[in-house]
Amino acid sequence: MVRQIEVAGGTARAVREVSGELAAVYHVTRRVLALMEEQGSGGRIVYVSSLSAGLTRPGAIAHATAKAALDAFARHVAMEAGPGGTAVNVVAPGAVRTEGTAAMRTPEVEEALARRSVLGRMLEPEDVAAVIGSLVDGGFGAVTGAHIPVDAGHRVL
Repeated sequence: MVRQIEVAGGTARAVREVSGELAAVYHVTRRVLALMEEQGSGGRIVYVSSLSAGLTRPGAIAHATAKAALDAFARHVAMEAGPGGTAVNVVAPGAVRTEGTAAMRTPEVEEALARRSVLGRMLEPEDVAAVIGSLVDGGFGAVTGAHIPVDAGHRVL
């Protein structure tokens, strides 16, 4: 059983990845909420997670666990911060065409991802930015505690 949950780079790396992500989000959130409280105005917090939180694939246990924990953290922050007027949401992109994903994006992989999308393409950074912008500009003020997948329809197929 233990062999089935080994992670690339070892257990110590996985623990560092999960705890590092959560510690960073926790500390930034505490500071942002304190500033919002000082200003007395509430606000908007948008966390960027990943569809990986709900998927399984070899070698992704640490990343998926960290993102799933972020999703749970965000729901709790939404509950705690809502009475102060702060909306908290999660945007969870699928595969996005960035420098960070360039190494995995062979022509074959890009073609396969496009076939698995109802839009017939990979996501661009602007696709994700548009959703985040819509959440923070105030137009969706009553949306809080939401987990919003941005995946070009990948989950539909």
